[in-house]
Amino acid sequence: MPVVDLKWIEGAQVAVARELSCTRMQARIAMGSDMCAQLDAIGADPATPWELRERLRSAGAWDRSHPFINEIGSVLNLSGDQIDALFVKAQGL
Repeated sequence: MPVVDLKWIEGAQVAVARELSCTRMQARIAMGSDMCAQLDAIGADPATPWELRERLRSAGAWDRSHPFINEIGSVLNLSGDQIDALFVKAQGL
């Protein structure tokens, strides 16, 4: 389920989907050292598909809607809600 903000539009309260994106640095700080260590190990493993390794090491921005994010979440055993919460936390940094 996407993260939404409630807003008043033309006198009615409606749910508006929030764009969830952050820099790689914000994401890493939000995740903390243990989770980052897991990602670093995945990024260094030659068995990890090349594209995933490159995204882990080089992406300047992470967008919640990109399939790469769900791939990372799956590897780290994170639910969609947990991934959303990490993005919200990262945006606040």
